[in-house]
Amino acid sequence: MSYEFSADHNKTMISVSTLALVLASLFIIGGIAGFIDALVDVRGDKLGTYAIVQLIQGILQFGIGVLIIPAVLSFRNVATTEGSDIKNLMEGLKKMGKTFYLLALMLMITIVLGIVGIFGTEELL
Repeated sequence: MSYEFSADHNKTMISVSTLALVLASLFIIGGIAGFIDALVDVRGDKLGTYAIVQLIQGILQFGIGVLIIPAVLSFRNVATTEGSDIKNLMEGLKKMGKTFYLLALMLMITIVLGIVGIFGTEELL
């Protein structure tokens, strides 16, 4: 037995997928900017605390953006295919779940490095 969402539900899925695609793009752009910022901030042989935070955040942000895209495609498939709405919705939710884990990791690392910075550590390496 297949289940199909209504036209209003499909509009909601398209809206969510469009906003998620914008979010993915912002994460990817932010990740690239953070990575470049970290490379420009390198001074001598040591990598400063700020550069390390930027490098880690840049890599994680880029990864988050990349992980959002398959979820977006699954959400779009809910609205554009017939006979597999629930399957596509569940696939999209699983993929977004992986993205949330990476986002939580990025926030934890940022908090730890922020605390290290509060205590006046100039250089981590």
